[in-house]
Amino acid sequence: MIASPTSTTNTDDTARRRSIAFLNIANGFDHFILLIYPTVVIGLEAVYGRPYSELIALSTTAFVAFGLFSLPAGWIGDHWSRRNMLAILIAHAKVERFEDPENSAYDRYTPRLHKHAASLVSEWVDAVFFATRRYRVQKESAGFSGERGIASPIGADGGERILRTVGGPACVAKNRFNLPAELPLSWDAFMTAMAAGGDR
Repeated sequence: MIASPTSTTNTDDTARRRSIAFLNIANGFDHFILLIYPTVVIGLEAVYGRPYSELIALSTTAFVAFGLFSLPAGWIGDHWSRRNMLAILIAHAKVERFEDPENSAYDRYTPRLHKHAASLVSEWVDAVFFATRRYRVQKESAGFSGERGIASPIGADGGERILRTVGGPACVAKNRFNLPAELPLSWDAFMTAMAAGGDR
């Protein structure tokens, strides 16, 4: 199938509108959280056992940093590249049932977000990574109930930490940088792979 210029333009306009909508929603949440924090602190006093004045100081620091760094961030975005200003979003993972239309349903790790938000964010970003540890499953006798599987870490310190960059039955992941399917979980390894991505 060959896309016509009109369909390509429509696709670009849709992607642009979606990006603008996502940025506006994120900006709204950002300001909302900053505004409600003084009220939330009232409850945090009992949780952390710290005085209101001490906890509210964190909000004051956040407001000052927000104002000061917005100016250089805007200048860099205008004079360099807004897209190249790498934004990293971190989310917890949850196990979710996936109804595979071609195979039996199975469980996999997905971002711990509302399903509509997870779909929108995963489509918008250039990469979704899944950080985990390398394990192998060993079987052992469980008496009358048969065998049971036990996850055993591979590597030192509780298992080698890895970063999955391509999705599969185990997790949701993707990348548009031509990265290997699996990387060591380190910034140096990630930047090396990013630099080499264009050569593959």
